[in-house]
Amino acid sequence: MGKKNLDSILIKDEKVLPTTESEKLSKKVTKPKKEIDDKVISLKITATELQNMKDKAGRLVPLSAYIKDYIRTQTNLFSKPTSDE
Repeated sequence: MGKKNLDSILIKDEKVLPTTESEKLSKKVTKPKKEIDDKVISLKITATELQNMKDKAGRLVPLSAYIKDYIRTQTNLFSKPTSDE
């Protein structure tokens, strides 16, 4: 391997102070905290139940997304319990 001559490269040393506009753009925007799905649960099902679920979910939808969507839309399992008093 031969050495390359880097004498023709010019290095510019520019020091630019940020303007007030760029300071505003660089500030971190804080969004309101939103609940994220970060808790994990597991359950065991039979092979037949798994196959039936895969058939219902289809090839393109992950099973966990299908189950979560089904529970959220078809049941009230995740909603806050209300008192009957």
